[in-house]
Amino acid sequence: SSAPSSSSSSSSSYPPPSPPLPSTTTEALFRLAAPAEALSGDGETAEWFNVLLRRLWRLYYRRLESHLARCLRPLLNEKKLNLSAALASAGLPSWISIQLRLIQVQVGHEPPALESIRRRHSRLDRDLDLDLHLRYHGGLAIRILATVAIGPVKMRIPLEARDLDIDLRLWTRVRLAATAPFVSTVRLCFPVAPTIRFQLAVPQARDE
Repeated sequence: SSAPSSSSSSSSSYPPPSPPLPSTTTEALFRLAAPAEALSGDGETAEWFNVLLRRLWRLYYRRLESHLARCLRPLLNEKKLNLSAALASAGLPSWISIQLRLIQVQVGHEPPALESIRRRHSRLDRDLDLDLHLRYHGGLAIRILATVAIGPVKMRIPLEARDLDIDLRLWTRVRLAATAPFVSTVRLCFPVAPTIRFQLAVPQARDE
C-alpha cells in the first residue's frame, strides 16, 4: 500500500561513483597531467603542449639565436685545430689550412613539435619516465665563412647549412622530491640514434 521509495535507486545511479584513487603519488600526478591514452599504446599527441611551445617560441627565438651563436663560435675555433690535424694526417702539406668563422644563426619561426608522449613503467614511485617523440623541420640556417689558405693565396667561401630536419625519440626520467622545487634530477637518453638531415650549399647571390 505504501509508495515505493526511489531514494536508493536514484542515489546509486546519480551521481556516478568516483573512480578509485591511484595508489602511488607518481601515478596520481601523471593521471592528472595526461589522459588515459598516454598510459599505453602509441601515446597522445599533446597538441596543447605544441600550442604553448609556439607561443613561447615567438617570444624567445631571438634570444635562442644569440645563445646558439655563443655556443657555436668556440666549437668552430676548436674545429680549426681538428681540421689542421686532419689535413696533416691526410698527407697534405702544412701550408694548406682551413679556417671557419660563424656569420649568422637563424632558427626561424617554426618551433620543434612534440609528435607523441607516452609514459614508461618505472620501478620507483618517485620516478616519472616518459617516452617523447620530437620532430623539428623549421627554418634553421647557419651561415659560415670558410677561409682556405694555399700558401699566400686565400679564398673565402661562404657556406650555409639549411633545411635542418631532426627526428628523434627521447627518454626522460624526472625524479620527484618531497620539498621545493619538487624535482631532484632530470635525466635524458636517446634510445635510438636521432635522424638528422640538412643541406650544405653555397648561398646564391641575390639580384640587385
